Amino acid sequence: MADVAFVILSHDSPTRLLRLVKTLVALYDNPHIVCHHNFTSCPLEITSFPHTVRFVHPHIDTRWGDLSLVQAGLAGIDRLCRLGTWDWFFLLSGSDYPISGPESVRGALAAADYDVLIDSRPVKWARLADGPDATGQFSFSRPYWSTHAYERYLMHQLPIPSLTKRLRPKTRYVQIWHSQLLRLLGKWPKGFTIHGGDLWFGGNRRTADLLLSHPKRRSILEFLAHKHIPEESVFQTLIGNSDLVQAPSKRFTKWPENIAHPKWLGAEDLTDMINSGAWFARKFLPDDPVLNALDRYLGIQSPQQYSRAWS
Repeated sequence: MADVAFVILSHDSPTRLLRLVKTLVALYDNPHIVCHHNFTSCPLEITSFPHTVRFVHPHIDTRWGDLSLVQAGLAGIDRLCRLGTWDWFFLLSGSDYPISGPESVRGALAAADYDVLIDSRPVKWARLADGPDATGQFSFSRPYWSTHAYERYLMHQLPIPSLTKRLRPKTRYVQIWHSQLLRLLGKWPKGFTIHGGDLWFGGNRRTADLLLSHPKRRSILEFLAHKHIPEESVFQTLIGNSDLVQAPSKRFTKWPENIAHPKWLGAEDLTDMINSGAWFARKFLPDDPVLNALDRYLGIQSPQQYSRAWS
């Protein structure tokens, strides 16, 4: 069986984070867990957590749609790599929760012929109308998403000095799409290709080492640092420009609407979660009753079981 560890990024709801940590401790027999919590946005009492859980200090003031989320993830992975032995790690959000038993997860990872479980695809330009994927979801797998990502990460807005009708100075912007023009302007990645997808992923020790020592890491981070929502591209680009073997992410989400975040999962989604074959799901509201149902499904039925697992 593979030893599984976790890196968790959180910025709110300490009670939800504590519940997630306790559940992972109970299921995975006191695994290594590193939390990067944004203490700036939400105070948290560390002493209420199991003593085996490590927190990243100093923390990074993380913000959605910002490179700080990637930096927090890398800081957590670096901290994890300095702990004891483990075989695989998963990067989780504080609003995630396990939906599959540890035996099946560990068994699958022990027999894995891949290095990383990630939602990723090369970013390419194609003239496609937006719309849902084959399952009716507005997920990263919908055909238009790659074009949308091209707009984020590769298109360049070229400033052109101009004048208003009253002859006042004004700056207009021309959208540059073509790769050759972008190369001429020095706005095309040098020596690597851009990939994108969901931020949350899992990988083995080889994946962790690659993320911390990738030969193009500095160039990739600099290129994507000021792009819109870089956290949906940096890890994918680092991994996509390596020899790591990828497999689909084992994450369950629902994107019924074309909005920035997935649906808050509830009791109406329980059957779909259990039947999905995924290992983790997001997003959950704090203390949503569906979490109690998942506890029962996973065999965690009382607070006493938590206490015995991590006392």
